Amino acid sequence: MTTILEIERHAPDCLVNPDAVKAMMALEMKKPELFKKYGVTQLGLWYVKSEHFVVYVFEAPSFEAFLQLQDEPEVEHWRMHTTAEFKVAMNGGEVAKLLQKAASK
Repeated sequence: MTTILEIERHAPDCLVNPDAVKAMMALEMKKPELFKKYGVTQLGLWYVKSEHFVVYVFEAPSFEAFLQLQDEPEVEHWRMHTTAEFKVAMNGGEVAKLLQKAASK
């Protein structure tokens, strides 16, 4: 499985903009189905309200599968109101294995 960090920002008026609220609600309702379709699990979400900044942690079969999820109409509609960047990340156990492998060379 691949761990993916999503760093998302939205405008302060996003939660009072009718189209943004509609897009967000449509995506929230569709997430279980989309996550199942692409094998994605949301492991966590942290929201910094004062900065309109969200960090998500996902697990997916591959980065490509996660990117395919981003092409779904509900995700694309929400993305009209946000900016996001995606990072493939390693957990502590994966980093330890990598360091052990490097140390054994």
